Amino acid sequence: MIIDIFKDEQRINDEAVVRAEAVRNRASFDTLRISYKNYCKKLLTNELKCRIIQNEQLNDCSTIGGDEMNKKDRLLCDCEVIHEDVVERVRSVMPESGDFHDLANLYKMYADFTRIRILWALSCEEMCVCDLAVLMGMTKSAISHQLKSLRLSSLVKYVKQGKVVYYTLADDHIKDIFTKGFEHIRE
Repeated sequence: MIIDIFKDEQRINDEAVVRAEAVRNRASFDTLRISYKNYCKKLLTNELKCRIIQNEQLNDCSTIGGDEMNKKDRLLCDCEVIHEDVVERVRSVMPESGDFHDLANLYKMYADFTRIRILWALSCEEMCVCDLAVLMGMTKSAISHQLKSLRLSSLVKYVKQGKVVYYTLADDHIKDIFTKGFEHIRE
């Protein structure tokens, strides 16, 4: 898009660069100049909106526990009441940050189209790399690469029978996640 040309702030005010971009992108100088003006208006409008919101937040903030909040807290404050009992109850049962990182990594494995298809296939049947490659229409190398990621994340396990390696899901929780996910998207 033409507006993307102007994202570099150092280049915005340089008309020569605008002309050069017009030539490079085979667009007319007038088209780029109009886009440039609209882009600048958007920047200014967004900056003003942010300042207005910050000022409203500064004016609306109250004190917590009788102490005046510092400026940083005021910028984050957008409510008049903090329910300390609720915050403490949630904080007392909240897992440690390492658990959240592990959970995020688990969902990263599910976020890839190829890996999710492999996991689905393995939820139906134990399969070797060759079978998965044929099913997915991919190379054995590509399947092996994805299986390594899944194995390192403890989502699949394997059993060697002679020269053939068969893969299965590591446990039933993996299949439960599929079931719940499909229930959710089909509602």
